[in-house]
Amino acid sequence: MYIFSTFYRSTNIELMLSDLKQDGFSVEDILALPLHSKKPKKNIWRMIAHDESSIIDTIAVFANIFMLLGVIYGFVLHLGPILWGLIGLISGIVLGLVVDIIFRKIKRQKGLKVEKDNHQILIVIECPNERIEHIESMLLEYAPIGIAKLDN
Repeated sequence: MYIFSTFYRSTNIELMLSDLKQDGFSVEDILALPLHSKKPKKNIWRMIAHDESSIIDTIAVFANIFMLLGVIYGFVLHLGPILWGLIGLISGIVLGLVVDIIFRKIKRQKGLKVEKDNHQILIVIECPNERIEHIESMLLEYAPIGIAKLDN
């Protein structure tokens, strides 16, 4: 029977592997594989992720607000509401783009300072059926991301 478990990369994995070796498992019974997660390329125009919004969203909000203000105050100003609405729209697009770029640079700079290590390790253990519960309880002591069993 095979037991699969994934862990975040840490020194706990070394301790767990040494405990497995002390428990009577040989090097041939244990397989450790690093899982490399590649970040997908982000399309700046279609960015909709967990905590990020599209660059179009910020531009649209600023453009709508400035266009509305241009139309409202255009009734009082010389060129009229249509022209001031268009001027507000263009200035809202430009301002929205500038604000979005500035906030993304600030967020990127903060993200570079604190970079989290998300690399994971897959551990595969070949063990007899009677020792499965013991191995599972030992693995749970080291806080795995997940555990799975496979009968052969």
